[in-house]
Amino acid sequence: MSEKFGSKHKAHYKSIFEFPIYNWMKMRKYNDYSYLIKDKSFHGSEVSDKFAQELNDSYLGMLTEFFQEFGQTKDFKDEIKIKSQIIDLNLEFIHSGDKFILNEIDVLKERLLIKQSKNIDKDLSVSEDMQEKQMISRVASSLPYSIDIRTLSVFKFYTQLTFQDTKI
Repeated sequence: MSEKFGSKHKAHYKSIFEFPIYNWMKMRKYNDYSYLIKDKSFHGSEVSDKFAQELNDSYLGMLTEFFQEFGQTKDFKDEIKIKSQIIDLNLEFIHSGDKFILNEIDVLKERLLIKQSKNIDKDLSVSEDMQEKQMISRVASSLPYSIDIRTLSVFKFYTQLTFQDTKI
């Protein structure tokens, strides 16, 4: 295991507009923020706690950028809607005391569990590595030139992928 390093190695990505898709996928797969560091020789290395917090803040900023640019998935929005309905019904039950509302809450909770299990099954049907390779293949085949995933930004990659999904 290598020695921890910190503030003297501050050159790291802070935006999806510059962060390579290769590093994004590796960082998310291994939950390793060292892939945010621009110097490839530090990928997979331990970082000091202070620098880890700085990298975490950069990643959260990138996630915010990502959600602002590309939004949430339909499944995520559907789950949030069901959870919101459950909260509303709980409040209604507290105010009214109507026990029939508890049945409605149980139905919504069951619907949420079914939806979540379908999403898990869908996610498990193809390995994460295969999903990444399929996405890269879709983007690469849609362009008239070759791509280098080590330099192609997260923003450009997902913009092209989104374009592929909405193409008629």
